[in-house]
Amino acid sequence: DPFLPDSVVTINASAFSGCSKLSGCCRFSNPNLKALGNSAFSRCAKLQEIDFTGCGLESMGELCFRECTSLTNIVNAFPPTFKSFTTGRCFYSCSALKCSLKFTNPEFTSVPFDMFNGAKILSVDFGDCPIAEIGQNAFNNCTTLTNITPLLPGTVTTIGASAFYGCPLAGDLIATNPALKTIGSSAFQQTKISSVRFAEEGLEPISQRAFREITTLTNMVPFLPRTVKTIGDRSFYGTTNLKIELDASSGGMVSTLAAAAFYSSGITGADFGNSEVTTIVSDSP
Repeated sequence: DPFLPDSVVTINASAFSGCSKLSGCCRFSNPNLKALGNSAFSRCAKLQEIDFTGCGLESMGELCFRECTSLTNIVNAFPPTFKSFTTGRCFYSCSALKCSLKFTNPEFTSVPFDMFNGAKILSVDFGDCPIAEIGQNAFNNCTTLTNITPLLPGTVTTIGASAFYGCPLAGDLIATNPALKTIGSSAFQQTKISSVRFAEEGLEPISQRAFREITTLTNMVPFLPRTVKTIGDRSFYGTTNLKIELDASSGGMVSTLAAAAFYSSGITGADFGNSEVTTIVSDSP
């Protein structure tokens, strides 16, 4: 049976937060339901499944299902009407959640911070959504996430720190939007991506630990976009199979090579050409 009558259009903040006896499956089949408020179902420890089939949901508030530790599945994640997570941590610490995600609404643009941190997401399909932001820790420690389609959407301008840290994410990373200026620290650390393609210009810092310990990484094209100014500490530490030459000669913008940036990597040489390198930091990893 439906969880709520069809007359309900909004579930307000903390409406069912901490309801210790709410269990089984919540079926949100109401086509008139548009919004779930902040912490609406947070810490419902016995809730096992959510079903959005037939639901007209458009937005979900911060911490909406936070720490629903028995939640194992979301059916129809997410409906075609879904436009936004208003802010982060909606499924934070839902450690038993194991499902695939699909976003299809052309107004859906962001996966905010800590959204699925620690969940067992299997795959993500962004379709043609104009994704601009993958927030800090958005998929951090999703240890079953192996596939994102596309990887990444060509509209992405922000990849937050630890966005995919520890995910067994495989395939070729395409980050060719020239509006992408920063890849956050540890963003792809310990993933299983095999190659990276950047735009020729745009990216400025390669943040600390951004590609650390990706032992499957064999190629980057170009290795450094012409606009890169800083190569962060330990950014390529442990990329043992990245057996190519570092070429920073074309743009002349690299000024800082931070501590252990290429420690234990497989690079075969480095050409800084006319780059105005002013700082090379020496440190142990």
